[in-house]
Amino acid sequence: MSKGRRLPTPEAVAELGFRAVQRGDLIAVHGWLNRLMALGTRLTPDRLLLRIARRVAGPRPG
Repeated sequence: MSKGRRLPTPEAVAELGFRAVQRGDLIAVHGWLNRLMALGTRLTPDRLLLRIARRVAGPRPG
């Protein structure tokens, strides 16, 4: 799932979310790579995102 990368602990993610709620933030994204990917989806044209989503989802077996 994360090939050689350490995932954050549930506690660390919960702490980030809790602090974001206390500040009144609507969105909290843990980690710089996740933030970069989230930004990338906002900058990518919708048609391209749709093609990527279809490819990732792929055909359902059965």
